[in-house]
Amino acid sequence: MRIMVILSLTASTLLSGCVGVVAYGQTRESARPLIEKVMAQARPELDSAAAAKCVLKSVSIPETVALGVSDTTVVTSAARTKVQGYAARPKSVACLNALPNTGSA
Repeated sequence: MRIMVILSLTASTLLSGCVGVVAYGQTRESARPLIEKVMAQARPELDSAAAAKCVLKSVSIPETVALGVSDTTVVTSAARTKVQGYAARPKSVACLNALPNTGSA
């Protein structure tokens, strides 16, 4: 009986973790187009998809979730400010500076 309780607790813990990972992945993918739009405006000389990947590297899980559940179809001034703040973080800056220039600027 004790083993059954342990197994069911372990299974429920693992499943709740999986749900969290799936939810994070979905919000990360939802946030990506918004970040791409902001980066296309802020750094037109860079590929916006690659720039978004750089920015996402330094965004925390709660920040990603907050961006992903917001309206990602329109770039609001609040969203732009957030993304530009994430892009200014040292990890993002190093990644962005390493990207090739596309010559679009």
